[in-house]
Amino acid sequence: MKRSHSGQDVDEPSKKRSVTHLTFTKWQTELDKELQTMSWLDCEVKNEGVKKMVTKLSCKVCRKFKSKIAGRRNYSNKWIVGADSVRTSNIKDHAGTDQHAHAMMLLKKEHAQSSGLSPSSYAPIAKALTVLPEDAKETLRKKFDIA
Repeated sequence: MKRSHSGQDVDEPSKKRSVTHLTFTKWQTELDKELQTMSWLDCEVKNEGVKKMVTKLSCKVCRKFKSKIAGRRNYSNKWIVGADSVRTSNIKDHAGTDQHAHAMMLLKKEHAQSSGLSPSSYAPIAKALTVLPEDAKETLRKKFDIA
């Protein structure tokens, strides 16, 4: 806030970071190897003259599985309706959230099931059981039989 000549506070218009759609596409490509952004990162675009400016970032996967992730700890619909802060740090922060990780797991499960793959391709417990030594599998079978 600035003070006017009369000594009163005057609101300055907030300086919102502007990013072109070309920059967004570059971010999406650069971050894809680490965060698989091509499958989930989306944006809203506003035409300003000849340039397309990104106004919001959103997550296609979280939007798709909204009803299944809504009960997660620290749930927020910010990336479902669109986050106003257009920064790479916010993309990385969202990718690290519990709700996004769960939505990505649901997407992976959906793809595996539609492809006819076994649960060991998407379920961590099933995957761990497939690499278990035979003697450990037998011990586990006996414990399940007893239970």
